[in-house]
Amino acid sequence: MDMNIKEISKFNDPFSILFYLYNAFHDKNLNCETNLKLAKDFDQYFQEPNKDSNNIENSSYNKLLSTLSNDYNNLKKIYVNENKCPNFQSLPELTPQKIPVDNSVKVSEQPTVLIPEATPSSSSILNTVIPVLSTFSVISLFLGVAYK
Repeated sequence: MDMNIKEISKFNDPFSILFYLYNAFHDKNLNCETNLKLAKDFDQYFQEPNKDSNNIENSSYNKLLSTLSNDYNNLKKIYVNENKCPNFQSLPELTPQKIPVDNSVKVSEQPTVLIPEATPSSSSILNTVIPVLSTFSVISLFLGVAYK
C-alpha cells in the first residue's frame, strides 16, 4: 500500500461506524433513530475522502474507499431486507480521478510483471476484525488466569 498515516486515518471514523452498525443489527432492542443518524454521519465521513485528490483510479486509496462503499451498501441491504431501519440513505457514487496520460513518456521495451492484488470481499471488516478481537480476548483471558 502506498498510503501514509494521514490518509489512512481518514477512514477510521467510517470503519468504526460500520463496525458499530454491523454489531447493532443483532441487538434485540435496535435503536433505529440512532442507527439512521450514524448512517448519515457515515455519509458525511465518506464524502470527504471521496472528493480527496488522493482518490485516483486503481490506487490503494481508491480500493479502500471502494471496500468501504461496498460494505456500507451490503449493510444497507441487510437492514432494508430485514425491515429494520428501512430508511438508510444511499451513498454518492465513487468519483476517482483519472490517471493523466503523458504521451512524452517513452515505453520500456522490457516486459514488466504485474502482480494481481486480491480484491477484498464485501464483508472484509467482519472477516478481519472479529478474529483479531477474538485473539486478543483469548490472550488476555489466558494472561489473567496465568497471573492469578
